[in-house]
This record gives sequence, structure tokens and C-alpha cells, in this order.
Amino acid sequence: MSKSFFSKHFIRFSIIISIFILYGCAQIMETEVMKPFKEIYDEQILNKYEKINTIEGYEEFITKYPKNIFLTDAKRYIDKLQFEKCKKKNTIQSFNQFIIKYPKSNYLEKAQKLLDTLLQEKYELAKSKASIEAYQNFITNYPNNKYCEKAKIEIDNLLYKQADKKGTIESYKNFVEKYPKSINISKAKEKIDFIIFNNFKEINSIESYNEFIKSYPNSAHVNDVKQEIDRLTFEKYKKIGTVEAFNEFLTTYPNSKYKEDATKAKDYIYYENYKLSNTKDSYLEFIKKYPDNTFVAEAKRKIHILEYGKVYCKIYKELKSHPALDRFPVVLDIDNGYVKAYIVQDMKWCKTFTYVTYKIYQYLERYKQLMNTAKRVVRSFDEVKDVVVYELHHSMSIDDVTKWRDKNIKEMCDN
Repeated sequence: MSKSFFSKHFIRFSIIISIFILYGCAQIMETEVMKPFKEIYDEQILNKYEKINTIEGYEEFITKYPKNIFLTDAKRYIDKLQFEKCKKKNTIQSFNQFIIKYPKSNYLEKAQKLLDTLLQEKYELAKSKASIEAYQNFITNYPNNKYCEKAKIEIDNLLYKQADKKGTIESYKNFVEKYPKSINISKAKEKIDFIIFNNFKEINSIESYNEFIKSYPNSAHVNDVKQEIDRLTFEKYKKIGTVEAFNEFLTTYPNSKYKEDATKAKDYIYYENYKLSNTKDSYLEFIKKYPDNTFVAEAKRKIHILEYGKVYCKIYKELKSHPALDRFPVVLDIDNGYVKAYIVQDMKWCKTFTYVTYKIYQYLERYKQLMNTAKRVVRSFDEVKDVVVYELHHSMSIDDVTKWRDKNIKEMCDN
């Protein structure tokens, strides 16, 4: 009996399982078989809406047929129509709304570019008016775009120009107080500083400059003021013009910019007394008494001229008579016992220049017995450039050298 009971139940179970398997297969077969028909059916539905081709129509299609296989196409059509609608309006507002409402749109980049073009046009229009009001209207009407920052900078510049046009301390101070975050704040402060400095400079006294340093220790012109104090202080001692005054200046202000000027001025006072005598003995006495004086070299030069002035004068006259020297004026000078000929070089006349240089050396060589004029003998034209007896002054004009020459001729020939 138990065996019979088990057989009956097994048969029932097998029948149920078979029914489920057959039903599943039937469903799969139905899906695969019906698939082409569903695609055709869904496409026919979409085609009806495509003929209408409106945003509202496609939205209805999506709502009514959420399982339609062409749902993505409908969404894509909506995206395109929305962009075309926005493009047709072609306004900053419409593109802004499109970008905010459809951040994932396929036309987002195009919309942004078109928006940027419109904003740039509006900005350029405001720029052409070049007024604070025009820029402020642009910022108010079209906020939150890259051109707003440019407009703010232009407003800032225009506000500064207004202060700069008045050019007073008050106008710059008002600008600094009203617009502390301005990009032109440094310029305005520099202007204030400069005007204050100029006010003190007009007074131009040591007392006023000291007051400036005390009142404005952080001014950019403090160093300028210190230099002016240094200059005025030196001028005060220079006006006294005595050895004692210059010594006091050098002791009191050892780091002064005018230290060398004071030393030279003091040295000249000593030298001047001997120069008035203008004799070899007076100059030798000066050199012996003040060996470290600034004018020792000048005293030696004077001694040399006193001894050989007539010789120099003769050389000058011979050189001056040479036709080539119209092109190359020559100046003879003495340096450490050697005569140097200074000439203006013109590369276009290189051959003539070499010849003139050689002739100068010949003249000097002629008087070699009287003066120590050269360290060695010139053996050829090619060697002329190496002789220490002359130097080239490229920076001097022919007129400058001519004036220098005439002055030297007078000095040489007067002795």
C-alpha cells in the first residue's frame, strides 16, 4: 500500500513539473517569436509622434508608452527641439535657462558657446560706452559670467581715473577709503606719497626733510629725502669753502655721497696756491708737501708741460698742418710720463687712419730724446694698433675732439 501511495504522488509531482517547464518554454518562444512584431509595432507608434514632431508630443509618447523600445529616441528628439527652440530665441536668458534645465543635454557645449558669444557682444557694447554706468548695467543684467570680472576691473580703473584726473591728495585719499580692495589701491597710495614728498621738496630745506622722515618713516621716498639732506648739507659746507669746513664735513659725515667731492675741493684749495705760481719749483714743493693730494698727478702733468710745452706745441703744429688730420683731429696728452694721441676712428677711412697714426708716432719718435713717449718702436703699419702711444675714442665726436685739441694747443703753446 505504501508503495502504491508513493507511486501516485510521484506521478502527480512529475506532471506538475512538466507543466511548469512547458509553460516557461512557451513564454520564451512567445517572446522570441513576438520580438520582431513588437519592434514594428513600437516603431509605428513613434512614427505617429514623429509626424507631429513637437516637444509636447514626445513627452506624451514617453508618458503613454514607458516600455516602448524607442523611448531613448523620443528623449533625444526632445533634447534637439529644446535646443532649436532656445537657438531660435537667441537670447542670453533662453540659453541660461537651457543650460540650467538640461545640464546633461547633448547640445550643452553648443549652447554654452552661443551664450558666450552673446555675452561678449553685450560686454563689448558696454566697453564701447566706457562708462561706469554701462559696466554696472552689464553686471546687473547678466550676472555670474566671466565678463563680469572684466567689467568690475574696468569700473575700478574708471574710478581711479576720476581720482587721478583731480590729482589731489584728497581725491586719492577718498579713493583709498571708498575702495580699499581696489586693484589700483597701490597706485593711489604711491600718488599720495609722491605728492607729500613734492610738497616737502618745494620747501627744500634740511629741517623740512627731517620732518618728512619723522612723519612718514615708511614712505617710498625716504631714501630720496636722505639723499637731498646729504646734498644740502654738503652745499652748506661748500658755501663756506674752507679747508676747516671740508674737514668738519668729512669727520661728521664719513659715509656721505659727497665724500670724494669734499676731499677734492679741500685738496684743490691746497693745490690752488701752488698753481698760481705755475713754476716747476712750486709744483715740486706741492708734491713733496702733499704726496696724497688728489691733484698730484695734475701737478706732475704741469711740470711736464712746463719742460716740454714748446716741443708739444711744435708737434701739434706739424700734425695740424697734415691734410689727413682734418678727418682725424688729434689730441696729445700726458699720462704717467707717456704721451698719448687721442683720435676719432672712422672705419670707412681705415687706411688713412693707420697712416695718420703712424705719422703721429714718427713725430713723437723724432722728439724721443727729449721725452719718454713710447715703450717700444713701431716696426710696421700692422703693428701700429698695439702701440701704447695712442688710444681710440669711439664715443667722442669729431667736434668734441677738435675742441679738446684746440684747448690743449693753447695750454701747451702758452707755456
